[in-house]
Amino acid sequence: MPRTTLIAWAVLLLGALAIFLAFWPGRISIDSLGEITEAATAHFSNRGAPLLLALWSPFWDLGFGPGAVLLASVVTFLIGAYLVLRAAFRPLGAAVVAVAIALSPPVFGNLGAMQRDTWFIALLVLAFGLVVRAAQRPWPVRGRYLALALLAALLTPPTRQNAPAAAALACVAISGLLLGWPRKALPPCSAPRRPSR
Repeated sequence: MPRTTLIAWAVLLLGALAIFLAFWPGRISIDSLGEITEAATAHFSNRGAPLLLALWSPFWDLGFGPGAVLLASVVTFLIGAYLVLRAAFRPLGAAVVAVAIALSPPVFGNLGAMQRDTWFIALLVLAFGLVVRAAQRPWPVRGRYLALALLAALLTPPTRQNAPAAAALACVAISGLLLGWPRKALPPCSAPRRPSR
């Protein structure tokens, strides 16, 4: 792995740790307490995000509480943002911009919240980030990215009632890549060339 890519991942890790430490174990509301109770007891209602809580429940029994979920949601968002930004930036630039977005006041405050809205945006950004990365890769690597993008897209609708419309857009992009568009892998961002005179 190139050195700049390793530095980029280190920047993402430091950004995730900064947000995690600022909010640990997460900004918890009355809704969050209800969701924590459902995950802990494995009795799910339809007022929250029952599928995500059902996925969390076995991990709760292993000791993964709200702090672990906070870290997972922040990491999911940062990786997704990084992958989207790789369409326009080199690895280090994409990492720096992704962390800057995550630390911007409107995003920073929401990333610290223990709520399903955070998972909605994190999974959706990840789905589109994986689509961007898939478009930059040839087959069969493209297929692996598309499988992960489909998984992220399918996990998005259970987070919110209005999430299926957003996830459908990701599925359209995934379908386009599966059907062979673009035929050649799009190049990742590279150094800009000076115009010839």
